Amino acid sequence: MTIKLSTNIYGSLLIFFVACLLLVICCAPANAQSVSNNLVLSWSANTFVPSDYPGKSLPTYGSLVDLTVDAASSAGKTEGLNFIWFLNGDKQIFSSGKNQSEFIFRVSASAGASISIGVQVQDDNGNTVAGMATAIPVVSSEVILYSDKSSSGYGSQSRNSIQTAPGQEVQLLAAPYFFNVGSPKELEYQWIFEGKPVIKVEDAEYFSLKIDEGTLGSSIQKELSVNVENPKNRAQQASSKIDIVINPHT
Repeated sequence: MTIKLSTNIYGSLLIFFVACLLLVICCAPANAQSVSNNLVLSWSANTFVPSDYPGKSLPTYGSLVDLTVDAASSAGKTEGLNFIWFLNGDKQIFSSGKNQSEFIFRVSASAGASISIGVQVQDDNGNTVAGMATAIPVVSSEVILYSDKSSSGYGSQSRNSIQTAPGQEVQLLAAPYFFNVGSPKELEYQWIFEGKPVIKVEDAEYFSLKIDEGTLGSSIQKELSVNVENPKNRAQQASSKIDIVINPHT
């Protein structure tokens, strides 16, 4: 027996399918798109950078990273929403839940790694109204030597060497980056000049050198290095060195 469907039945099935599709669309949360467009995911790390640093403070091993979902405009809101956080793909059960728009974690990865963070924002009915993700790079602590002190501070980064002459004073600043401290004075500095440690009690992040006047037949070169370490986290350390070239008066 062969059963034939009339064109009227095909038309009825098509109308039924379209009606179901419209029902699904109408039942979806009406504010899903507006919520997604008016939320923003941001993060910060508790590492130190100089006040004139134009970039973002990046985390190192042992740093705390604070992520927050905020309203990007007056039309956005976070109250009453459920936040499901993911760290490298793993659901963070104890950091997820209603109004949990903030997620804080400690970095256990080493420099060079990239940490994947995701968050799903849901309403009380379990509908996902927004989904956001970001990748956070993990870096090493750094120290950069600056010279040429001026009224605006140290702004000229030294290269591999610095030039001076007898009677002139060389001033250098070891500027730390990406250490878990609130101030550079919380760090330990060890300066080494010509292979010998320089003992400093105050202003340990600064180094000054003045070559006595005298007869100098040709240029001489001396090496200066500094090692910076966080006493509260010995894994955070950095070093830098520079050659001081002393030229005779012309």
